[in-house]
Amino acid sequence: MSFTHPRLKNPVSLAPVRSYLTRLRTDPVLANPPLKQARIYAFDPDLRHCGWAVLDVKIQGRRVSPVTWNAGLLLATGYKSLQQVDQMVKVISTWQPSRGDFFQGGFSVHGVVEAQEVYQGSPADANDLLRLAQVSGAIQGRLWALSVTNTSVLPKVWKGNKGKEGMHERLATWLDTCEVKRGLDSLTFAFGANAEHALDAVCLAKWLAFELAEGRAK
Repeated sequence: MSFTHPRLKNPVSLAPVRSYLTRLRTDPVLANPPLKQARIYAFDPDLRHCGWAVLDVKIQGRRVSPVTWNAGLLLATGYKSLQQVDQMVKVISTWQPSRGDFFQGGFSVHGVVEAQEVYQGSPADANDLLRLAQVSGAIQGRLWALSVTNTSVLPKVWKGNKGKEGMHERLATWLDTCEVKRGLDSLTFAFGANAEHALDAVCLAKWLAFELAEGRAK
C-alpha cells in the first residue's frame, strides 16, 4: 500500500508505518513501557538569588508524570563562601517527599545546573559571571560528591525563546496533575517577585525529566 501526495513525484510506502503500529500492539515493551522513577535536583544561579528545585517524577516511555516537588531560594549572601553553597546543596539533598511509596519502588537521581551565557551587547560584569561560574561549579561538585549524576545546560538550550510567563503557566498546568497537590502560588506567597527564580528552577527540572524520557540525558 502506498500514498501519493500531489507535491511528491514518487509514491510513499506506508509499510513502515503499518509495521510500527503492529509492533506497538504486539511488542510488550512498546505497548507497555517499563515504569521508571527519578528525582531531579535543579539549580538556577543568579546575581542576587539562586533558585533551586527538587522534582520527583514517574517516566513511562515518553510520558512524564510529576509526583511531588519542592523549591526555594538561596539569597546572594550565601555566595560569600563556596562552603556555604556546598552546605546548601547538602541540606536540599536531604529533602524527603510526602509519598513514602515513591522510595519503595526505587528511583534514579539526577542533577542539572543552569550554565552562564554571555549575550551580545550585554552590560554584565565579567567578574560577576566568573563568580556565578564558581557557584555553579561548587553546586555541581557537591552533587558529584553525593553521587548524583549531573550536567550544566545553557539557557538557550533548555529555555530557548520561550517567554517566562507562558513557560510558568505551562508548568502550573503540568504540576496540577501531581499526585501530591501543591500550587505554585505557594512560592509567590513565600518569595514575592523573586519567586520567578525558584519557578525557573522547577522548569529546568521539568526539562531534564523530559530529556530523560527521550533518552537524551542520563
